Amino acid sequence: MTQKHIRWVDLAKGIAILLVILGHTSRDEMLIVPFINVGKNLIYAIHLPLFFFLSGYILKRKGNELEPFKTFLVKKVKSLLIPFISYSLLLYILFQIAIHLPYIGHILSSFGSLSLVDYWIENLCKGNPYSFHVWFIYILFIYMMITYFMNRILKNNNYFLIILGLIINLVTEAATFYYPALTAEYLIITTALRYYIFFALGCNRFNKLIEKGNILELFPIFILVYIYAKIDLFASIQVYLAIRILIILCSFSLIIYLCHLASILVDNRIGTILEKVGQRSFSIYLIHQPFFTGFVSLILYKLLPAHPFIIIGCTFMISILCTLTILHMIDHTKYIHAVTKRLLNI
Repeated sequence: MTQKHIRWVDLAKGIAILLVILGHTSRDEMLIVPFINVGKNLIYAIHLPLFFFLSGYILKRKGNELEPFKTFLVKKVKSLLIPFISYSLLLYILFQIAIHLPYIGHILSSFGSLSLVDYWIENLCKGNPYSFHVWFIYILFIYMMITYFMNRILKNNNYFLIILGLIINLVTEAATFYYPALTAEYLIITTALRYYIFFALGCNRFNKLIEKGNILELFPIFILVYIYAKIDLFASIQVYLAIRILIILCSFSLIIYLCHLASILVDNRIGTILEKVGQRSFSIYLIHQPFFTGFVSLILYKLLPAHPFIIIGCTFMISILCTLTILHMIDHTKYIHAVTKRLLNI
């Protein structure tokens, strides 16, 4: 049973990383298509919450919070903080070179040139200006540290973590409702405060709910679609907070169902593929943006006079194939593999 738990977690991570890539395939210009706009909101309501839930689940399952703090800190610095810093620096160097190249520089002109200090301020507060997705890695590191100390203080009372996560979420939502500029200036911070609830939920594991599963747990998809398509979230603070709580509950229900689906797909052919993808989910997450998903989407959108659905589908497939190909090449190149393993944890 324990081994099965490990396998379904990898499988669920495989589902999550595919949703992440799919969510990154659309461009802002495509959101005028209602189905794409609602679909992207739906994906964003589940993909990173699922990743954070699984991260909390793994933390509790391995009992990492019982380790001496120094051991715990060193492991998380190596697996999360060093890759975040290394990849951020790599992006900065490559973009500073690329924006001065002919043709490529024209395509990337909207990014502009930043000093290293300004780059790191944006990277930590607003999101990486060259590839937004890396925020997840350093925020996950912060979640791990917070949860380690909270578990020591609360003596592993994980239900209190859920209450704390919900309070933090609602206070953040209320603050950004009254002061929308907070989201623009401190996007990563406000986003991190919103998502901790899902990490806290993962720490409670909910094995019985996952094992039982129920097709009715998919019903929240329709609720979320209705919310994003029909409801004015900003009608009043009461409506806004009520809807945000409903979105959390809907996302949690979908997380439980996807985890249940992962548990029953173990030993299935599709499940085996998803499991292998999930085992490399961190590596895929790190390098799929901006080199594949971002650039491919940009080039296809500019050069291919096709419907957005076709561009999204092509970008999705090309991004997956290119990312897996690069990882395969890294794995079979001894010295590159040694360097990337140490600096990027891939």
